[in-house]
Formats: sequence, structure tokens, C-alpha cells
Amino acid sequence: MKSFLKKRRKTLICARSNCRKPVYVESDGYTHSYCGRTCASVARSVAINTIGKCSYSFCRRPKYMDADGKIFDYCGRTCAIILSLEKEDKNQGQQLLSENEVNNNVSGEKNLCGVKCSRTDCSRERYIDPIEPTKFYSFCNRKCYWTEINSLTTTKITLVSKMDFDYIRIFDNFMKEFPNIKIQGILRLQMPKKIGEAHLKLRKKKKIVHQMYHGTYANCDLKKLIKYQKPQCKLPIRSTGGCNLFGRGVGRGGRGVCGVCGIIREGNSTKYSNYSGQMWFARQPSISIQYTSGEYKAIFCVDVVTGETACNYEIIDSNAASLARFLVIFK
Repeated sequence: MKSFLKKRRKTLICARSNCRKPVYVESDGYTHSYCGRTCASVARSVAINTIGKCSYSFCRRPKYMDADGKIFDYCGRTCAIILSLEKEDKNQGQQLLSENEVNNNVSGEKNLCGVKCSRTDCSRERYIDPIEPTKFYSFCNRKCYWTEINSLTTTKITLVSKMDFDYIRIFDNFMKEFPNIKIQGILRLQMPKKIGEAHLKLRKKKKIVHQMYHGTYANCDLKKLIKYQKPQCKLPIRSTGGCNLFGRGVGRGGRGVCGVCGIIREGNSTKYSNYSGQMWFARQPSISIQYTSGEYKAIFCVDVVTGETACNYEIIDSNAASLARFLVIFK
């Protein structure tokens, strides 16, 4: 019995060399290898400097070394599985890109990494994936996106590179529901200051934001919208003749309006709704496609602020509750 207690005590000593403190034990009985954060951090730094850091970019743990001294690329099974799944998703995405002959009208993709942040007044480089340096975010951080909005008086439209993480995320979401479509381009929208500020104010208050989708009528040349990156018509945004930018009926009397250019200029607005001043947004693009028209279709990716968990659709009655972030054009 005494020998057992001696062995037990040895296992309860901090694993860091030269430390004789007992290990930290959680209230539920879980026993850590170290006495506290300080020793754990020091030991981790030593291990990383000795055998290297886990190959998963978001992990800060050292690589795993077995009893025979063999060093693996990851800290454990979890990170290895996560990265394996990411590579599998990437291969599937590349296969879909090839099968659907996606035309993003962007040349020199390999040279887009390493350039500076997309915000005009920012001199920092855009964020680049440390594992796959051909992938990036167009901004150095999220703050730059919102900072630039504060200086805009009109909507800024930018064609998103197919190597941008935003493009990849949106592309994957659409292809899961529409495997046979051909995406012509994804446009990033940065709305004017007055629209962005109102949205951010409500966003900070409610704090629950969902990315949702909104399909609408296009009375302009969507291919030219991709090419020139500016609204292609100045048609009035009026809910007349049964046409509604934010609901059904786009095929009836819709010649005098253009939901796409209207939303790009003014953002989503309740005053053009045929549903008692309410706007509808869908959780899936497969719902929003019902409100589009023509061979080339357009669906907005919209941030929607809500105080509750979003269902298949969200109904709001405040202009500030929605902010158009991207426009997906496909056929």
C-alpha cells in the first residue's frame, strides 16, 4: 500500500523539469500534466523550439513525438483529422471548379497574394493563409473592411478573386445546393457610410448576426455589372405593377425597376416592400432563387441582425437590420 502511494505521488508532480509542485487537478478530477499555466507555457515553448509546432495553422501546440522518438506533423489526432478534412473539401471544390468551368474574370491569381490590403489607405499586406499561400483575405483584418465603409458616399463594388476565402466559402455554399450552376462572378459590396453606420449600431446592440440570402429581379446586364463593377441602370426602385424587390411578383410589370442595381445603390429598404413594410431573407440560396429572373441570376449575401436564432427565413422591419455584403451572379 505504501509503495502504491509513493508511485501515486510521483505521478502528481509537475512534468516540467526542476519543478516539484503538484500538478493542477480540476474540480471534476481531471489531472493536468503541469502545476499551472506558467510551467505549461514554458514546457510548450521548449517543445516547439525542439521538435516544431503542429502543422495545423490555428494550433499552437508542439508536434507529437512517440516513445521511439518519431516526430509527427501534428500534435494529435484531432488536428490531423481537421486538416485532412480541409484538404478533402479543397479537392472537392477544385473538382467542382473544373467541372463547372467557373469564369471569375480574374487574371494573375498567383500574383494576388502578397499585395497590400484592399483598403485604399492601408499599407499593410492582406492576410495570407500560412499553409496555402495562394489563398488569402482581401483585407489585412476585418477592421479594415468596416473602416473603409466610413469613408464611402456610394457603394464600392469589387470583383472577388476565386482564391479569396470569401469566394471559396460562398462558392461552396452555392454548389452544395446548385451543383449544375455556373458562377459568373462574386462581387464584394461595401455600402455607403450612412447605411454601414446604422447597421453597425444595431449590430452592436443585438449582437446576433446571420448570413442570409436575398434573390431579386435584374433588369440590367449582369455580365456588364461584373465587368465594370458599377450599377448598370438608373431605373427607379418602385413597388409598382406587382413588382417587388423584396418578394414575389418580379415577373409581373417589372420592366420599370431593377432590384439588383437598386439594392446596390440604396441597400435593402422596407419602403419598397409589398409585405407591410417587412423584408424577407432566406437561410439557403435555394429559397432565394425563387425570387430571381432571367438566364443570368443574382442573389445577395446579406448580414441580418436578429435577436433570435434564425430559421429557414427571417422577417425584419428595419433597414438597419440588414447589410448586403456580396452579390453572386450565376446561370
